[in-house]
Amino acid sequence: IYKFVVLFIDMRKFIIITFFALMPKLILAQWKGKAELGSSFYSGNVNKFDLRSTGKIAHADSIFEFSAFFKTIYAETDHVQNNEEISGGFKFDYLPTSKLSPFVVLQAYRNDFKNIHQRLSSILGTKFVYFLNHYAAYSISFAAQYDMEKYVSETADKNKIRLSIRPKFKQKIGSNAYFQNITFYRPNVQNWQDYIIESQTSLTANLGKPISLKLSYEIEYVNQPTKTGLLKTDQALLASLVFELK
Repeated sequence: IYKFVVLFIDMRKFIIITFFALMPKLILAQWKGKAELGSSFYSGNVNKFDLRSTGKIAHADSIFEFSAFFKTIYAETDHVQNNEEISGGFKFDYLPTSKLSPFVVLQAYRNDFKNIHQRLSSILGTKFVYFLNHYAAYSISFAAQYDMEKYVSETADKNKIRLSIRPKFKQKIGSNAYFQNITFYRPNVQNWQDYIIESQTSLTANLGKPISLKLSYEIEYVNQPTKTGLLKTDQALLASLVFELK
């Protein structure tokens, strides 16, 4: 918890101002939430099993959506810790149910085992929904991303401007399952060889409200790792239970 708080300390003024500005609306809002708890086999810079959890709480209507989210990963082998990842943030969407939806994201990330001691990201973009019905949803988003990074192995901080392109599709299978893929392509506009690709493909089946079983495959490719010796590709196979509250 302490590390998570420290990670967000540089954004505290924005968060406080935004919270009080939105407080009257949020108090009256009807909330929905989702929590995910599971385990994965991870290969790449670390080969191991780990435990991970994610969560999200959101309010949405036809004009505005606010959501807060987090993700944690922890692993150890023979009582020696070999992975810890903490990330989270806030997202604001305008006109979330329309074909074009502008959004702002504030996000923080930390994983010392990947040489990222701190990454604070500010993202501004637009989502375009090009197909939507009861059985499927297809969308793509385009955004500009500003990263402030601190590394474990370096004393100098680095600021980067990236593009963020994200195609997403979700397809219903039968009456109680759906297949989904989300992929991010994030090139550094100051150095096009410095790009990151993240992708998650998942199959989720409802086990009876409010619990679902989720099986997924994740891959992260970093074309220019921040430290010599780090691998470019990390992969994970995950199995988790998803709890939804509406």
